[in-house]
Amino acid sequence: MTQEPPREPAAPPGLSRRRARTRADLLGAAFRVFAAKGFGRVSIEEVCEAAGYSRGAFYSNFTTLDELFFALYRERAELIADQVAGALAGDGPDLDVPAAVDRVTDVLLLDVDWLLVKTDFLVHAARDAAVA
Repeated sequence: MTQEPPREPAAPPGLSRRRARTRADLLGAAFRVFAAKGFGRVSIEEVCEAAGYSRGAFYSNFTTLDELFFALYRERAELIADQVAGALAGDGPDLDVPAAVDRVTDVLLLDVDWLLVKTDFLVHAARDAAVA
């Protein structure tokens, strides 16, 4: 099951709502294209086309696909942390550890596309010292 990044972003400090929307659209499109084709097979143009924006919109938010990926990674890490916290929210002092592990595992294994995207990027980074 694929879970896309949240679609209503809060504008990061210094970003207008419109620019935050553009940035979120680019991140969402990148996630979809990376999941479909693999990180190493995607161009900036493909991300822009999928998002419905120009290269200028891309470059006003990111300098490279690597930078976009790191922004996507931060966004996904926050989403996953929230999902894990939600999975554990009902646990009190009498924590049922096996049940908690099952709930967290379900959350972490839910998003196969993110696992593929992240793995593709790790392979890319392993081959590029500037990224690693």
